[in-house]
Amino acid sequence: MAIRALISIYNEHSSSWVHFDGATASDIPVPSDYSGLSSTVVDSGRNISGQVIAHIVREDVAKVELKWNFMTVTQYAKLAQLFDSKHNGNFFVGVSFFDIVAGTWDGSVESAPDIDNNPIRQFYPSDRKVQFAKMVLNSDGSPKGYENVSLNLIDTGFLVGEKPTEEGQ
Repeated sequence: MAIRALISIYNEHSSSWVHFDGATASDIPVPSDYSGLSSTVVDSGRNISGQVIAHIVREDVAKVELKWNFMTVTQYAKLAQLFDSKHNGNFFVGVSFFDIVAGTWDGSVESAPDIDNNPIRQFYPSDRKVQFAKMVLNSDGSPKGYENVSLNLIDTGFLVGEKPTEEGQ
C-alpha cells in the first residue's frame, strides 16, 4: 500500500511535483512534524462603545507548518531552491496538502495544476529556519546537515494559474 506524501509542491519551471516523501537520499524527507492551521482574515475596529465592528475579508486561509528534526545540506538545498528563481524555483508555488477544514486532500498530484480540471491552491513561503547540527561537520568545517529545520507555507487566496484583478478578487 502506497502512502501519499502529506505535502507536495508543484515546480512550474520543471512542470513536475516535488514530494516530501524521502524516497531517495537527495529527496526532501517526510517532515518530522506537520501542522495545519486555518485562519480568517478580518477587517475590524471598535465603535465608540468599544464593541467590535468587523467585516470578514476571507475565510479558510490555510497555513502549513513543517518541521524536520534533521536534514542534510543537500536535502535542505533542494527544499530552499524550490522558492528561489536563480535555481529554477518560484516564490509562489502550487501545494497539494491535507486541508484540515475540508477534512480531505486539497489538490491532486497526478497532473499539472489546471484552474478548470485540477485546481491547486497557490502558497508562498514565510521564513525558512535551520540550526547548525552540533558536532556533525565535514573535514573543511562545513555542516553535514541541519537540526530543527522549519518552513511555513501560507495560502495566497489564488489558484495556480489564476491572475489577480485590480480589485484583488
